[in-house]
Amino acid sequence: MPPPRAACGTYGAYRRHLKHGEKVDAACRAAQKEHDGGRSTSAPARAARAAAKKPPADETPPAPPTPTPTTADGHVSRVEVLKEMLEDSRTLVKALMKTDPARAYLQQREQREIIREIAELQGNGQVKGVTLADQLAEVRARRLAATAAS
Repeated sequence: MPPPRAACGTYGAYRRHLKHGEKVDAACRAAQKEHDGGRSTSAPARAARAAAKKPPADETPPAPPTPTPTTADGHVSRVEVLKEMLEDSRTLVKALMKTDPARAYLQQREQREIIREIAELQGNGQVKGVTLADQLAEVRARRLAATAAS
């Protein structure tokens, strides 16, 4: 048993008309234009899609970035750069949560990576860079202080 025929005014009916060499009626032609309208790569179609994606005019634009603090030598700290990136990322996530939650999730993953790198650079209270010689010297100094006190 053949499948039911698509009703006129649908894209399926438009394709049926073409396949059977029939004259395409106005309703089917409109359905085809609606179907293919989102697929067009022409400049007017791209402009219309871009205009539809733009945020409403009532939203305020983001504030201009503040200059990154530098040392007396003019060097920028890696931690400062990462903190700036984290702030930008937080602003971006807020905007993306409204427009594109899937991309917001990816940006949140990026935030976690930035936070991990900041924590690694700052040490989070852990003593880094202490050599075995430093530890031995500290133990010897405590031992000397203990023997001197007794």
